[in-house]
Amino acid sequence: MSLTPTETARVRRDGAASGHVVTHPDRRGWLPALLDAPGRCAQGLVHPPAPLGEARPDLDHVASVARKSRRANGYLSVDPELRAFECAAGLVTFATSGRTAFIVGGPHTGGQPAHIPALLSSFVEAARASGYRQVLLFPVLGTERDASLEAGFDTVPTGVEAFVDLQHLDFRGRAFADLRQMRNRARRRYGASVAELSPTRDRAAMEQVYARWLAERPAAHRMTLVVGKPALDAPRGRRYFGVSTPQGLQAFLSVVPCFDGSGWGVDVMARPRATPAGAMDLLISDAALALRREGARVFSLGACPMALRGVPATPSHWLLRGIFWYLYRSFLGNRLFNFRSLHHYKRKFAPDWEPVYMAAWPRVSARALYVGCGMWGLFGAPWRIGAREHEPRGS
Repeated sequence: MSLTPTETARVRRDGAASGHVVTHPDRRGWLPALLDAPGRCAQGLVHPPAPLGEARPDLDHVASVARKSRRANGYLSVDPELRAFECAAGLVTFATSGRTAFIVGGPHTGGQPAHIPALLSSFVEAARASGYRQVLLFPVLGTERDASLEAGFDTVPTGVEAFVDLQHLDFRGRAFADLRQMRNRARRRYGASVAELSPTRDRAAMEQVYARWLAERPAAHRMTLVVGKPALDAPRGRRYFGVSTPQGLQAFLSVVPCFDGSGWGVDVMARPRATPAGAMDLLISDAALALRREGARVFSLGACPMALRGVPATPSHWLLRGIFWYLYRSFLGNRLFNFRSLHHYKRKFAPDWEPVYMAAWPRVSARALYVGCGMWGLFGAPWRIGAREHEPRGS
């Protein structure tokens, strides 16, 4: 049954409001579809292992733990679709697909990095007992790599994360020339301005922007496990900033707390194609300045996958590093995801770059990377993830 344009718009709007993945017609190109097919078939043939962890964790508790993380993407753990595993050393949240468990949001140890090896080891032991054969963990910051290795994980560099030092942020000098130009264009040519948004008062406008952004994406879904949700119904510490022109709200972003409240990180960036040039530059920089005025010291712009500039070279996994190099620089690789343009865009904020790794137990392999990409949704709709995977049909 086909939907009318009005019905399709309503489905997109309602899906955006609920925070769930919005279903659109499949608009993938031939390359993602080709890469998606083998893994999706294989996942369908695997009987799920025994249940692991808690299917419906207390999200307020998860949020209170996640805000202590050194990583902005720790707030990805605050997602009702994920399962949770908690022990004396800390907490992890995860998604599952077949016999793979994917830790999302990193290990949460209440600001105690020394507890990470014990937490990851406990989770692996529980996963093995339930019948899982592989555990993935992404992203792992450079400062967390040794702890992951101690827990028996193998690692491979997969990109960099951009951190802005808010205490020294200004827009003077050659490094910020492009950013200054785009900020001025947005304000003078389009009358753009930035303000903090209320998830109640400004909800309708935010839902419309989010629905337009999803509808225009080349993939027919929102990337999962590496990008959060607006969560307007229950922000749990999230904050929202929007850029408007005389015509109304043009785009918005959500920021999540980290570094035990002394830092913030960009999560969702909803930017439809019609957003005026320079509006996102103005939005991100003004949001960062507003948070600095409140005392924040660190602002994360998020990870840039496959960008390995400045990442220490290692003799291991040379083949995978070669694949990443190709994905970042090639036309075909950038048809899957805008690796180069994302890295180039974040460079204008003159951030500090920290290496990001993917970790896997028992080892990193091409298969582990492939399964991870399928669960992210890089090839299409994410492979069978979520807290309700093990529940009886109809529940």
